[in-house]
Amino acid sequence: MTVVNCGQGNWNEVHSSEHVLVYDFGASQRYSDRQVKDLISRRMRAMNGRRYTVIISHWDMDHFQALKFCSPTQLADCDAVFGPDNIPDTLVYRDTIEHLESNNVAIVCLRSTISRKGREITLSSIYSSATIDVYRASAGSSRNQTGIMLAIKGKNKVALLTGDHHYPKILDAVSTSSFSDRGVILVTPHHGGEAGYLSVSRWQTAFPNIECPISVGDNSYGHPQQNISRLQALEGKMPKLTVIANDNDIEYLL
Repeated sequence: MTVVNCGQGNWNEVHSSEHVLVYDFGASQRYSDRQVKDLISRRMRAMNGRRYTVIISHWDMDHFQALKFCSPTQLADCDAVFGPDNIPDTLVYRDTIEHLESNNVAIVCLRSTISRKGREITLSSIYSSATIDVYRASAGSSRNQTGIMLAIKGKNKVALLTGDHHYPKILDAVSTSSFSDRGVILVTPHHGGEAGYLSVSRWQTAFPNIECPISVGDNSYGHPQQNISRLQALEGKMPKLTVIANDNDIEYLL
């Protein structure tokens, strides 16, 4: 599993011998067109000709905008792009969808069927297999809280690909899972910024050990300082940051 250095954005990959699952296809809003295209070329080389499927956590541009810059050749290996149905009325989104459709890439928007309790937004499992659990949030007006989350279940570790979802609802969703005996790689939500209350004790009670890689880059929001001390307490050491990662990306064997 790779947490890709894409600046202040999100791009995670899960590699098998025959296929690649990409969770978010983002890049920093501060990147030039050339930087985004170079990022795509670098990741396509890592995929080494394998087919890939994309799942978008939510439609904020730092989580999907690189799709707009893919060439027809690069999109030829894409089986489909999945995302939530809470879509924005933005030019970046419209241009991206038009680009995908013009290159015959299937686009599937997953509608939320999760019942909502009052104002509370929750995550619920909508698909589970031996290797992956897919979670969908209940409906709401907040794009980054009403998206898709994944749990990638390896032999020894489980990677939680979280987008911008908040810590309490992530933990509520996975606390009764079948993988509580394994170590967790919590790809830190919202680039280490504000994402609800992070209860170190609750997380440490739920899982034997937790690593907290942070996908972060140059930004004006102060990320990841809002939660860095709690994340350090949770992991037991300073979390890895893509902005200072060796060889640009952070890799794990699941």
